[in-house]
Amino acid sequence: MQSLIVAGRPLSELGTRIDAIAGVTAADVHAYAQAHFTADHRATAIAGEYSHFSEALSESAPHAAIVPLRDYLSGSRTTDRSR
Repeated sequence: MQSLIVAGRPLSELGTRIDAIAGVTAADVHAYAQAHFTADHRATAIAGEYSHFSEALSESAPHAAIVPLRDYLSGSRTTDRSR
């Protein structure tokens, strides 16, 4: 109901909305994921001591941007691969 209200839609659409949601199949979800959850749309956050995972990260994601938490929180978002 909240999403209908926020979107300015009439509550009379609730039944239709529930039917549409109930009609989503596992194949629908899989097809959506295949189309939208691709590497070029992916962001991954790794928390921890950089020295513990730097070698594996460099091998699996050589172009990864390293943003120290202090920089992220301060808004500077600088990258530093030398840590």
